[in-house]
Amino acid sequence: INRTPLGNVLAAARNLLDAKLALGKASEDQTRALEDYLDFVTFSWRLAKARLDIGGATGFSPVDEAQAREAMFDAKLKLAQLLPKEKGKAPETTQPVLTAPAGLAESTRSVPAPAVTSGLVTAASASETRAAMLRAKPLEPAAGDDELHRLLKDRYNSALKSLQDQYGRTTIDSNTAITTVIVAARTLLDAELAMATVKEAVGIYERYLEFMRFFDDVAEKRWKFGTSSFGEFNAVHEARLDAEIKLMQARATSPPNPRRAAAFVQSLEVRVRIAEAEVAAARAVGQQGAAELKRALTNVKYRETQVTRVQQLRKQNAVSQNDVDEATHLRDDAASSVEAARASIAAAQAQVAIKVAQLEQVELELKQANEAGK
Repeated sequence: INRTPLGNVLAAARNLLDAKLALGKASEDQTRALEDYLDFVTFSWRLAKARLDIGGATGFSPVDEAQAREAMFDAKLKLAQLLPKEKGKAPETTQPVLTAPAGLAESTRSVPAPAVTSGLVTAASASETRAAMLRAKPLEPAAGDDELHRLLKDRYNSALKSLQDQYGRTTIDSNTAITTVIVAARTLLDAELAMATVKEAVGIYERYLEFMRFFDDVAEKRWKFGTSSFGEFNAVHEARLDAEIKLMQARATSPPNPRRAAAFVQSLEVRVRIAEAEVAAARAVGQQGAAELKRALTNVKYRETQVTRVQQLRKQNAVSQNDVDEATHLRDDAASSVEAARASIAAAQAQVAIKVAQLEQVELELKQANEAGK
């Protein structure tokens, strides 16, 4: 009925994929689950693109199309990474350099990492110009790219467009939740890290922190002007602090130091457990909201029955008009409770998405730290 953002549907599909992958221990089961997921997100992307091509009048926006395209490329990449394992060989590499080939025009290159001083970019200076992540250009294919490299670049390009579209949407529509930008930024960060070497990770985290400082300044101004809630501003501020922590950790692990690396791995393992608990807590809030919605819907049904009964009694002059008005008021109040419960569920879903993204990020960091220590 075109009232649910496509991003929510894609998130639900990803949850279903994770559940299938956890159940399917055999490689053929995991391959089948990924193929089913790829079919669904490809269908979603084609639908979003078709509706966008006719003007977006049916409820689909450029953000929906970008999110679906990013999910499609992510599914293709996961499938490509799984298939070589089944054949007994690994992909050629998963660490391509995050720049365009030397022969391409300068305009087709990705924006290089900005020069970062020890103090980095302040919120005030970041607000004067858009952050590098918002000015970045899509990566161009190279002649020597294999299928895996092409998918990595496609995923990065889709994540980049999703972030830029999400941010652009918040600048023209004050009703758009700015927390969606946080999720898009972390998705882009993951896509960029997947293509980078360990040495390049620091520069990527510096660009990410620059963006989060810029966006933290934007969120603070919106909160002060009353166009966003304190909860949204607080979520952005937390994401900025998280970006600063990630950069400090990346810098700390850059020099080869086995003792420091071991301590860092242990800290990441603790963060994984904390993030898992936060995801579980966020989902519990969502379940509580669903239960509240069910109760509210039951109450509305009861109140509607009461209104009908009182109206019939009124026709027989068995009750007064005040009784009818009171029953109608109770029914309308119950209906408002339904809307409040739905809003609470939407907020809980946004928090789940943020916490899941945080968990996936720290799991990726733990994986990279373990690989770097080998």
